[in-house]
Amino acid sequence: MKKKIKILGLVAVLIVAVVVLGERNNQDVQGADMSLEVSSDHAKIGETVTLTVTVKSSNHIGSVDAYITYDSSALEFESADSDAVIGTSGTLHISEQMTESVAEVTYLIQMQALKTGDTKFNVGDVDIEDKDGVRVQKVKAATENVKVVENEEADSDCTLSQLLIAPGVLSEEFDPERTEYQVTVNSTVDELILSAIPTTEESVVTVDQPDKLVVGENLITITVTASSGMTKDYQIKVYKEK
Repeated sequence: MKKKIKILGLVAVLIVAVVVLGERNNQDVQGADMSLEVSSDHAKIGETVTLTVTVKSSNHIGSVDAYITYDSSALEFESADSDAVIGTSGTLHISEQMTESVAEVTYLIQMQALKTGDTKFNVGDVDIEDKDGVRVQKVKAATENVKVVENEEADSDCTLSQLLIAPGVLSEEFDPERTEYQVTVNSTVDELILSAIPTTEESVVTVDQPDKLVVGENLITITVTASSGMTKDYQIKVYKEK
């Protein structure tokens, strides 16, 4: 009779232990939320947008390791309120080991608007651990959208003040309002050297040209983007002789 009582007692202890461990495990795998919020869903070119990243958990957070992607042609990383945030071209990396027990942590990230259009922040890989080093199994993450519009208050001059080429001579004398030109080069020329100077210093000039000129027609496009976001394309058709 005493053996039965001891066995029943042992079973009861095991059941209690399983329940306690089960509850602890349930706590360990409690989910976490990673939310994104922008200071404004509309931004003018040149303005700064603040992205607020908030991580919440039902347990105390031990560490955060997360990646957020964005369009680097539309937005540019400026700064963050924490050294845990590193911004590279198109990616924000948040990596922090907590020095004290917290259930919520927030990061403020400054981004500059570069180009008109709809763009978004997307949460990629996320790894969150609790204070005991146990990985949180369920993480809810969201995206956030930003519409970048032209800045009417900024300079809208998107012209070139000067366009020089070498070798060769443009078919027409350069005029800031004329956008199409032609040039003929001999068969030994593989590359056209350009000097494209914008009318205003704030404008950005980009050049799209072939790595090597081929026999026949080649197209070079020069794009000038004003600080307001307005653009103008200049095109040069390069004819390479046989």
